[in-house]
Amino acid sequence: MLGFIEGRNDIVMILFIALSALAFLRGRKTLGVLMFDIACAEKQLIWFGAPFLLVCLLGPWPWKKAAWLDLLKHVWPAAVAFLATPVPFLIREPRGFLSDAFGYMLGVGDVLSMAKGYGLAGLLLDIGYLKNVTDLFQFSAFALAFGLPAMFYVIRHQLRYLELRRIWQYPALLGFCVLFWTRVFLDNYIGFFVMLFAMATRCKARIRMQSPLAEGKRESQTAASDWRWVLLKALLTLAVPAIPIAAGYASQKPGRVFVGADNDIQDYHSHLAKMQLGARGKLAYRSLFTPEPMPGHRVILFYNVLGWFAAHPNRIQAVHRFVGVSVVIVKP
Repeated sequence: MLGFIEGRNDIVMILFIALSALAFLRGRKTLGVLMFDIACAEKQLIWFGAPFLLVCLLGPWPWKKAAWLDLLKHVWPAAVAFLATPVPFLIREPRGFLSDAFGYMLGVGDVLSMAKGYGLAGLLLDIGYLKNVTDLFQFSAFALAFGLPAMFYVIRHQLRYLELRRIWQYPALLGFCVLFWTRVFLDNYIGFFVMLFAMATRCKARIRMQSPLAEGKRESQTAASDWRWVLLKALLTLAVPAIPIAAGYASQKPGRVFVGADNDIQDYHSHLAKMQLGARGKLAYRSLFTPEPMPGHRVILFYNVLGWFAAHPNRIQAVHRFVGVSVVIVKP
């Protein structure tokens, strides 16, 4: 949750990726594609996985008409969902959408992102080649130079080995090869790619695909060792990111108060402000960091809704009861 407040909403994307993997493991391809699509609508990091999912759905090369028809059957619900999320913003302001979704990271958008992180940008800042986080550099050239060959290699490799695990393994490899060379390469990107590799490992252990995403048979029920692995990973996921937070609170001194975030302090307070609005019952977003009056807009509702729930514990209990009943109903 601390990472959530900082603006690292990766956990929402990871939730739908996990649901997608579970659906594919159970042979429910349409549901798997839909869950993958929702993850894509949440954050662009998983967009690297879309080509590999489509290749795996299409099956062995060359792709015949029957393969395309089968693909359409499983993809159309996700296509409708995608049209209802990012596409309206693309239609309303194409330049702004493309600049924010792609240009911002590559350093070619209307708004220049600050160079930071653990990739090429961080290295250039450390050695002094970049004097300021806003200095210009051809990051996009490096990203394309390494990303295009990597994409060609992994797509060609996937056509030879059509397995479910490739949907998660190759996006992690391609994403690293591209994003490492951009203006921003943060630690949560690394964590996300490691998570995809871990998921690919478990998919390999659980299923053998005779044909791509076929109505694959599960080899067995989830074993006790699987649950122990999931529990260990969940505990590590919660514990490791909490270490710098705990260190920050432990190092407080008189006159130096740790605010609860280890980076992106501006985003941290921005999201806290949205939650405060929600706690007051206001779901329309407006900036709290200016005395100027401004109308609210119902955008970026996620944090407002979190504050709205947090201010009323009975609403959280109602959600818990709903989720519990839903699990009982859908459990096979």
